[in-house]
Order: sequence, then structure tokens, then C-alpha cells
Amino acid sequence: MKQLTISLLGACCLLLAAPAAFGQLMLGGQASYLTGDDQNLWGGGAQIKLLVGQRIAIGATVRSYPKSYDERPIGGTNPGTIRTANTITPVLGTLEYYFGKDNGIQPYIGADAGLYLHRVFTEINSGNTLVLDTDEGQTYFGIAPKFGLLFKTGALIAPFVQAQYHANFGSGEGDDITVPGITNPIKTEIANSFATFDAGIIIRLRAAGK
Repeated sequence: MKQLTISLLGACCLLLAAPAAFGQLMLGGQASYLTGDDQNLWGGGAQIKLLVGQRIAIGATVRSYPKSYDERPIGGTNPGTIRTANTITPVLGTLEYYFGKDNGIQPYIGADAGLYLHRVFTEINSGNTLVLDTDEGQTYFGIAPKFGLLFKTGALIAPFVQAQYHANFGSGEGDDITVPGITNPIKTEIANSFATFDAGIIIRLRAAGK
């Protein structure tokens, strides 16, 4: 886990230092809706990317989906309520390929990969008494293919929309991060999955061709 985190931080530092020599630096932010595995969460994120040769972008992105409680009653001799919630924070590296660089609407495909930090909250109340209050953390390695559209306005700010499918692997234990095809033993069974739908803006920090 530590090695993956250090690698992502190192990639961000390289991106900040690289634009003058290799390409165009872009910053972005988006609103995001997550759905799947009986969960629906609103969140947001930020990204930093380096566009190389107008076609390929590499970078990193961080998102956060805050907790949203689901409450249901408990019957029996001591009626009460159980409240559950979870948060998801993906910290990912990203790779994208852009089509139709001369078009006003530029499609792109790509994939993100990195760490997914999950937290699960549970509260059980009986009457006015809090019986149980837990907060458990889990960390997964995940891969997220994407498809998006970038709307080129002719200015340094461009809106975009994108959709992604996220697949998480492993047991969730921080000391047992499973990377399919790399870690030993190899585990490829998906632990959990969900889809996200994003809308946001990209800001180009250096004009194209300059």
C-alpha cells in the first residue's frame, strides 16, 4: 500500500515539473455520481494531467464520495433503528487517448488505476440508547476503464462529461493489496464494483502550441 501511494505522489511531482519540456499541463474538477452494489453517492474530485502530442494524457485524480446514511427500523421486544453508511475515496493514476483533435467535441477513452479507500459506518440504537457505533476502513486496488467527451470552446477552459466502470480487487485489508497479475498469489475475483458519471471542466495552463 505504501509503495502504491508513494508512486502516485511521485507521478504528481513529475507532472508538475514536466510541462515546459513535454506537453500541456491541465487541471480539472468534476461533480460525480456513484451507483452500484446497493449504494448511490454524490461526490466530486480533482485531477491533474499532462497532454502529450494532442492525443495522450497521463496524470492523477482524487475523488471523494461522502457518507450518506440509510436508516431502517428494528422490531422485536426492544425496537430501535440501524443506520449504515459508507464513504469511498479513490486515489488513482490515469491514462487517456483523445480522438478527433480538430473537432469541437473530442471523444476519449482511457483507464484509471490505483487505491480505493472505503469506510463503513454502522450505528444501532435501541430506544434512546446507542448500542453499537463502528467505523471500519478497507483499502482495495482498482481499475476503472472510461469513455468521455471533451467540449472544446477555443479558450483555455473546456467542459467534459465521462462515464466509468470501477472494479475493486482484494480482501480490503491494508496489508493485503491485490493487484491482478502482479501480487502473489494472483487474485482476479472482483470484490466490489460500481459505475460513476462525471461532469466538470478542464483548465489548460499553457496554450496549445506555446
